[in-house]
Amino acid sequence: MLTAGYRQFRGTYGRRNVDIRGVYAGAEYRFDAGWSLRGGALRVTKANFNNRGNIRLPIPVVPSFGAGWSYGDFKIDGALYAHPIMSYHHGRAAPTVEISMSYRF
Repeated sequence: MLTAGYRQFRGTYGRRNVDIRGVYAGAEYRFDAGWSLRGGALRVTKANFNNRGNIRLPIPVVPSFGAGWSYGDFKIDGALYAHPIMSYHHGRAAPTVEISMSYRF
């Protein structure tokens, strides 16, 4: 499966106003045993904190990697990526892990 789109992070981070926009693309490959692997990237096109204008992030392209497993109606997914807001805050790539579990009724 291939995917592409537009993403916007907008709101507040601590006491800062945040507006980050970008385009992304990704791919997923599903194996027969319920496993899947994913990879993608987010290209930041606008990064604005506290209305300072467009700023430079330490990582202009944010890579992401993930895996998932499903069995019947149960599913678990994990992803690893460099979070753009935390990367700006730390001045370097800030690895982030997300894990989700779901059950379809």
